[in-house]
Amino acid sequence: MRFDARRMVAGRGLLVTVVAAGVLAAGGATAAIAAADGGEGASPSGEKPARTAVSLTQAADAALKAVPGTVQEIELDDEHGRTVWEVDVAGADGKEHEVTVDAATGKADDGKADDGKADDDD
Repeated sequence: MRFDARRMVAGRGLLVTVVAAGVLAAGGATAAIAAADGGEGASPSGEKPARTAVSLTQAADAALKAVPGTVQEIELDDEHGRTVWEVDVAGADGKEHEVTVDAATGKADDGKADDGKADDDD
């Protein structure tokens, strides 16, 4: 099979060449944007991940100081217009606690114990 340059720049060959070049350019642009963004794209909900002064590890430490036990789950959330870490702790007292840690200051609340009732704000 021979390479035919005339065929590539005429008719349907030109269309295929232009489309292929466009796909490659779009892929390169997407990679460049992702690299410039530090690899942190949008979340599945379409929002950019929040940047916090308090890391996940610092939030877990603050929650365990407030309620001794074992961290079961931790997530970053927006609560009443402020970013917080919500930390679920299996307390040393045998109860489940939800400790809220301010993502800007690292201040933890005293952790409310789970009373077994369904949570209506989800």
